[in-house]
Amino acid sequence: PLMVFFDPVSPFERFMALFTTVFWTADIGVSFLRGYYRSCVLELRPWQIARHYLLREFVPDLVIITLDWTTLLVETGAASAVGYTRLSKVIRFVRIARILRLVRLVKIPGLLEILENNITDFSTLSFIHISKCMVVIMGVNHFIACAWYYIGSAGVTPAWSEVLDQ
Repeated sequence: PLMVFFDPVSPFERFMALFTTVFWTADIGVSFLRGYYRSCVLELRPWQIARHYLLREFVPDLVIITLDWTTLLVETGAASAVGYTRLSKVIRFVRIARILRLVRLVKIPGLLEILENNITDFSTLSFIHISKCMVVIMGVNHFIACAWYYIGSAGVTPAWSEVLDQ
């Protein structure tokens, strides 16, 4: 959420942005090779896998990857070489589009379900369920903390976050 309010500045953040964009771009290619279950039967025929992926997940993946690459081009300044005339509007759009990148999280429950179906050990299943609960709690806490940080940083001067930095 803070990425919506602030520009990334550190080289590490830029490296991670590039790394994740390259990773998800490669994931599109790998998705054409990844089998799927149809009526409890594992489908591994390449044409069926490609058809299944193209009809179900390819378009959202392509939209998100396009947004990622656009974000990288705009943030690194390469977009000016391409010739954007309204760069400020593009930057504003890209900041809002970052939220759409969270759509990738939709894939996680399906992957966890496959993982849980293949595990028979009760203690391992318990560990996975407890871990899922902890991730949800940490995510909610993260959003609450970001909201409080934004509230504390907006408007009133000096804000508590500015006083704390001094």
